Amino acid sequence: MKSRYIISLIGFLFSHGLVAQEKYGELRIGELEEWQEGVVTKPEISVVRIVSEIPNLRFESTLTILDTISYLDNEWELYIEARTQTLTIRASGYLPKEKLIFPKSKRAYKLQVFQVKPVPGTLFIETRPEGAKLRINGSPIDALTPFRNDEAPPGRYFVQILKDGYPPVDTAMTVKAKEVTECKVELIPLEPIKTPLLKKWWFLSGSAATLVGGIVYFTRGEKQTIKPPESLASHPEFP
Repeated sequence: MKSRYIISLIGFLFSHGLVAQEKYGELRIGELEEWQEGVVTKPEISVVRIVSEIPNLRFESTLTILDTISYLDNEWELYIEARTQTLTIRASGYLPKEKLIFPKSKRAYKLQVFQVKPVPGTLFIETRPEGAKLRINGSPIDALTPFRNDEAPPGRYFVQILKDGYPPVDTAMTVKAKEVTECKVELIPLEPIKTPLLKKWWFLSGSAATLVGGIVYFTRGEKQTIKPPESLASHPEFP
């Protein structure tokens, strides 16, 4: 199938799941604070309640994590051995962060995870013709192309470009800190709907002309008449 649009993407173009996401942010872990006693009844076991600004964290330890209970998408309880260990916290798009902790038996602790605000980058989208609507990460943007955002947080953006009379264009782009990521799109209009030949009024009137003594055909909407062959022209009944 012939492509209806041509995309020139300056920077990095990512496909879903085909390229690993860039690490653009950092995590900060607070101090391990005692939360409450009596939560854990088994000896040599501790629980750490983690509250995070960032959803969908993943946890690793130099010892064994016995159990993990998730509350919503930004709170967890980790049941761990009551021994010194290094806890590693991971999040998609962020550098992993380690924390050395010293939990005691039958104690519960609270640990907070914060996001270190990354340095923004620039997102620039241009179309030809101009005036296209945009949806970025599923949300409509209250602006038309050309569109520029100099305070775009680093990360992957899924962009949909919409304009009447043109097929929608979907693409993905990644913004990096202190860098300009540009997306230039040339929109190709939809092909006009062709009316079937038999439904055109001038086809019916033109077809009657074939009965008189000529063959009528149409080229680009113009009617032309072809002379009959010599054998028919020499026929005595032919006028």
